[in-house]
Amino acid sequence: MKKLIIAITFLVSSFAYAQVAEWNEPIQIAVDSGHVRPDFHIDKLGRFHIIWEHLVKKFPRKVQDIYYKKSIDLGKTWSIAKDISLNEEDLQYANPQICTDSENNIHIAFGEHRGDYAQRVLYTSCNAQGEWQQKIDTIAEKNPSEYIFPGWPLIAADAQDNILLTWGLQYPINKIHYRKKDKATGEWGDMSYPFVERASFLDLEVKEDTIYAVGAWLGNNVSTANAFYATYSHDDWSAPHLLSEHDDSGSHEITSDKKGNLFAIHNECNINLDDSLFIDKTFYCDDIYNSYQEVYNIIPKLTFPADKDIVFDQYNRVHIVQSEPFRENGISKLIHYRRLPNGWVGEQLDISYNNTPFTWINLQVYEDDICLVYVDWEKVYDTWEAHILMRKYTPQPEGIADNAEVSALGTFKVYPNPVQGVCHLDYQLANTAQVDIAVYDMQGRQVSTIYQGQQAAGAHQLSWDGSSLNPGVYIVRLQVGKYVVNRKITVK
Repeated sequence: MKKLIIAITFLVSSFAYAQVAEWNEPIQIAVDSGHVRPDFHIDKLGRFHIIWEHLVKKFPRKVQDIYYKKSIDLGKTWSIAKDISLNEEDLQYANPQICTDSENNIHIAFGEHRGDYAQRVLYTSCNAQGEWQQKIDTIAEKNPSEYIFPGWPLIAADAQDNILLTWGLQYPINKIHYRKKDKATGEWGDMSYPFVERASFLDLEVKEDTIYAVGAWLGNNVSTANAFYATYSHDDWSAPHLLSEHDDSGSHEITSDKKGNLFAIHNECNINLDDSLFIDKTFYCDDIYNSYQEVYNIIPKLTFPADKDIVFDQYNRVHIVQSEPFRENGISKLIHYRRLPNGWVGEQLDISYNNTPFTWINLQVYEDDICLVYVDWEKVYDTWEAHILMRKYTPQPEGIADNAEVSALGTFKVYPNPVQGVCHLDYQLANTAQVDIAVYDMQGRQVSTIYQGQQAAGAHQLSWDGSSLNPGVYIVRLQVGKYVVNRKITVK
């Protein structure tokens, strides 16, 4: 009987523990000055790799190296920072990107910048034994009549461990270029471009023998850009597939779920309404022959493009982490969104009062954990200091109920919708908590406060009169402690 009681106690305690999935406290990977722009990658052996820009000096001429660290204990401790850029000429190296191949070799691309424009696209590598390339490869170098786009070179390894490196030219035309390094020969192929029209790539995703690229498609239109994707397979690019017919503001990410379906997320801007209107949208495609379809809006309005990333956990559930700057109070929040049966629920991970958003958000999944790397500009106005941080989150197994607070918030309802005059808000609280309910317009401004204060556990209903607002679309945002739920309403 005693053994049975012990076993039951263990099972109950294990179940209770499993019911609460929490992000751990941030682990500081590095503190550096300037725009550090880290990129983070996990290889097949579970080793964590991170690279970033290290500001050597700012005056009289800006000098930046590329620094590298790794962790062999799942991010608990990190190696000493290593300068991998062989920057003997005191140049400005920037925008590093990293990937690994099936043999766990590291491949890194970055740019050499002078002023606003990049001069060269560069490449280096490290084998699985930790031996770095002795000489940096120059992949592309500007001609007198053109400028390499001062954005991101992108790098990926395909199923055969060939390396694809893409970048863009800004002048005289914004055109994508690429080169491929052949695994068999170790040689870089000739420089070429997938499209004649104006475009830029912003993220790559490898799925079997195909590389998917998402970015901004400008075509021959000089005033607006559309989100699009293209595929690269067997040395050939597909035609561009448009994801959106709206003005595009960047921040593209692409990922695949456990079934191999592809998802892309990006911001959109409607310049006819307001230059600051940005919409987060997610698009879905089940194979390369079908065009992407819009699946859901995450946050319909932010005051400027939010940095974000999207992943699927081991149970094939989607997670999005993004920064959310709010114009009315000058703060930034880092929010983790999960999709529940009743909609999206966000969890506030961090907050900044210096009016500078969290940036360079990077999500990776390894075994049971979601790993988040991001930059917190804690002392941006004092020392231009950026903190590169990492946090980890272990999603709950299938079949185990979510924690009570999150489950309760998923029932939040605003009705009738559309509303003309008074509407009602129904929600439940699992515990006594601080509750804030506000209404935002589509320019990110808070236009009404519905409730602020402590409320007891249980069911609640409030009424709100929206007749003073102009007709249009608004967001009702419910925040309970660290959790956030958004509902879009239309006022007639």
